[in-house]
Amino acid sequence: MDAAHAPEVSMDSDMNLASLPEPQPGKAGRRKLAIMAVAALVLLAGLTYWLTSDEETKKNITAKTEDVLHSAGLVPLVNATKHLITPPPPPPPPPPAPSVGTAAPGIPADGAVIKGSTPVLADIPSTVRTQDTKAATTAESPVAPPEPPPGVMPQQREDSVIRPDFVHDLANWLVARYRPAPQGGRGQVNAGIQAANMRYGMNMRGMERQGRDPAGARAYILRYAFNPTMLEALYGIYADRLVDDVARAALAPDQGKALNEAQLDDLYTTYAAFFADLAGALGGIAAMPDLKGRIENIHKANQQTVFLHRQITENVFDLDEAREKQDEAAIPGIEARIENLNGRYRASLQGQSNARAALVSAVRSKGSARRVDDDSLLFLALWVERRMDKQADALDAVRKASALVADLARRFEKAGSAQQKPAGVR
Repeated sequence: MDAAHAPEVSMDSDMNLASLPEPQPGKAGRRKLAIMAVAALVLLAGLTYWLTSDEETKKNITAKTEDVLHSAGLVPLVNATKHLITPPPPPPPPPPAPSVGTAAPGIPADGAVIKGSTPVLADIPSTVRTQDTKAATTAESPVAPPEPPPGVMPQQREDSVIRPDFVHDLANWLVARYRPAPQGGRGQVNAGIQAANMRYGMNMRGMERQGRDPAGARAYILRYAFNPTMLEALYGIYADRLVDDVARAALAPDQGKALNEAQLDDLYTTYAAFFADLAGALGGIAAMPDLKGRIENIHKANQQTVFLHRQITENVFDLDEAREKQDEAAIPGIEARIENLNGRYRASLQGQSNARAALVSAVRSKGSARRVDDDSLLFLALWVERRMDKQADALDAVRKASALVADLARRFEKAGSAQQKPAGVR
């Protein structure tokens, strides 16, 4: 129908439509409204009663309410009533956000502090191989180690500054420094204290450096590691691993000829004696009340010797010059001075030797260090004395190091007499 033929709607029509009476619901409609009102009241009463009812009563109320709504033809309200009477359980809380730690000295990446996990020395077991090391080296053993009791921090397995690579390298170095006897019997070790200091004090193998300056890196590592608490913590982490790594380096080396099991036992026994002497030397140095005074005497003797040597050198130069000039008057006086200086120089050398011997003898009298040579004892004493100038607890750290090295000697001694070898090594 186009616009030309569209019916006209007059104002009268609009008025008539507005004046029509409002439609009234029929009987069926009134019945539904009444049922809805009654259902609402019943629902309200049911909700009030619901809070104090048991589960069986709640199920009955739900079933009766559904029947009433079905009879009234109000099927869409059934599901709504279910949700109102029995609301869905709240959603589970979101999982906690993962916490990312930052590796720092003494604190691994998971944020757990190392020092709280290490037992005191008396509680450290002297077993040669640990169960967790066996599980880590056996591919057929996926079972994780048991959880620690509540309130006990799990033992940390590595440190962020003194890395496991240090222990691995130390084990290989100890094995490389062992020479088995050609026809059996006791072998020899050439693992001097100065050599170890050169390898790890200069190159810092397996240690996390801070900065590119070697001297600054060494100072940082010493401040971090050489104190009683951290020494004990590091020992608790790495002692058993060192014993096992030595066996692996000996029986299954990355290169070179493997040792047999008898030679490995001898290696352990020989190093046990070495560590026992080293522990005695450290303990003897720490027990000396006049260590700084004795070392000061050595320094004075050294300075006097250097001074006299320089005087002798200058006078020898003057003598050569006088002879070239054929200064016969000056030559006798210069020769007399040189003779006098030579006598004083020999006495100064003897005094220097006496001061060193006195220090070494005092160290040996305080501890058992029979197989440690004099130069190594003197080197250790001078090193400890320098640490005393830089940290207040240096002697406490030396005493702790002595106790830990003595315990390591016992572990090596036990490993040398043990029949069982580490997991994965045959």
